[in-house]
Amino acid sequence: PLTMSNWARAFKLLPADELSRVRGLLISVDPERDTPQMLKEYATFFHPNIIGVTGSVAALREVAALYRSDFVIEKEQGQAEYDVAHMSFVYVIDPQGKVRDLLAHESRPAEIVESIGKALKVKS
Repeated sequence: PLTMSNWARAFKLLPADELSRVRGLLISVDPERDTPQMLKEYATFFHPNIIGVTGSVAALREVAALYRSDFVIEKEQGQAEYDVAHMSFVYVIDPQGKVRDLLAHESRPAEIVESIGKALKVKS
């Protein structure tokens, strides 16, 4: 919730012309517990420009590998309860799809706004 709250606050600080060009993407690596509907409600609770998605574990592993990230589902066979260990970085991606910044999950709204502004100014 801290990461999502800080990003929502940052989005509210962005000028309207920048906000119209920005989307947040929350990718859940726990598709068993996080349904698409649940993620939609959770993400938009924080800000309408944030989208929540998930996929199959195989698809999520492919996406994680693209961003040099990883996650581990710590579930013993037959157990109902389990943990998911994952990295907690946030990627700022420019309009051309290139990663421009990697922010810690506890980044403050002002840092986020600065990073987004720089990414939006990048020319192709």
